[in-house]
Amino acid sequence: MDRALSLLTLTATKTVSAEEAAGVVAMFGGSTLTFEGEKVKVGFGPAPVACAWAWGEAGEIRLSSCLDKRKQPAPGPARLELSADGTIRLIEEDGSALAFRRGR
Repeated sequence: MDRALSLLTLTATKTVSAEEAAGVVAMFGGSTLTFEGEKVKVGFGPAPVACAWAWGEAGEIRLSSCLDKRKQPAPGPARLELSADGTIRLIEEDGSALAFRRGR
């Protein structure tokens, strides 16, 4: 997760205060998105989920069939969007977003 960019994207919609955004980044700063073929693993601390993914009509990344580590159905992110700069934004229902960049 790109911590600095996530602070900006979390507060961009004005649904999250700067203080709340800092707390979210502190809590989920080690989060990862790992694409492996037709699956993406969304690693949020101790509760990772694995989802099937496909390109949507508008160029977004559509998720389906999300499962937790026990292979039980689990909610995934609201949606993922790939930006022109290669950043992936994990967007929540309220419009706030965490930003991810390719690992090195």
